[in-house]
Amino acid sequence: MVSLTDKYAYYAYLKDKPKLFSFFQFINKQNIKAAVTTELNEIDNVYFELLQAISGNNKMEFEKVYINFSKRKPSTDSVWIHNDFFIFLIMIGITSYGIDKTWALEALSVRPNANDLYQSVNKTLHNILVGAFEHDDNICSVVIVFLDICNRPQLPSDKLNGIFKTISSNPAIVESNNDFIIMATLRAYELIIESKESVDSKAVLSLKIFRAKFKKRAILFGQMVYTIAIALVIFTVIRLMRKYTGVKDYVSDIGAVFQLLGLSMFIFAKYILKYIQKLILSFFGYKEEAEEVKNNGNGEIL
Repeated sequence: MVSLTDKYAYYAYLKDKPKLFSFFQFINKQNIKAAVTTELNEIDNVYFELLQAISGNNKMEFEKVYINFSKRKPSTDSVWIHNDFFIFLIMIGITSYGIDKTWALEALSVRPNANDLYQSVNKTLHNILVGAFEHDDNICSVVIVFLDICNRPQLPSDKLNGIFKTISSNPAIVESNNDFIIMATLRAYELIIESKESVDSKAVLSLKIFRAKFKKRAILFGQMVYTIAIALVIFTVIRLMRKYTGVKDYVSDIGAVFQLLGLSMFIFAKYILKYIQKLILSFFGYKEEAEEVKNNGNGEIL
């Protein structure tokens, strides 16, 4: 991956170029500080109008600017047709707001393919516009940034991992002559890291919540088993007492013993409860929690 020194040097370079820095702020979801001024040419004004409309999620404003601009006939002689940033903004807007893509596809069809990089960028933009996000010819970093801005599902995790390794092994990213690709690559790298952290943290959080809930339910289930067992014993004894006189006398003797022992029997009953809870937790693999139950006199996890 590019060194921090080179990365920050590149960011410093962008700050002196309002159009590039505004795009950098846009894809990083920062507040765009560059404003439209009368000193800009017509295309630059349209660029900033599109940028402000999309970043502000102003569909009406975007449609107004886009409909007016799309009255032009795409041509290789047009200056804007060669501008990756300009085309990318249009693609984001029409995708986000469900606008017809015919004009944009026509514009892509007349873009020059002077070299391999131009061809790759054009293929990627076309594939994005038709929804072929996982096409093998795509520049994946551009796709990742596009999906992020449009709030669409990201590429599969295995593909993201491969892209991450590719970017990480390329220390010369900022040495490219294409600022569009550089910014997309740097942002894609950050997004992949964020997605990994997000997925991992969500998974860990979910597991922690499940673990806590399960332990509480296991304790409650143990108490229920214990209560049902006591109820069954009492019910069985009553049935036997009614049926057999000898049993009644025996139970009376046992009752006298219980009264004599008093606190000792209460402690024994609590021990039985803890033992049942420990068995349940151990059975489901919560051995540490089972030991906590064993050592806790209340039959609950501290």
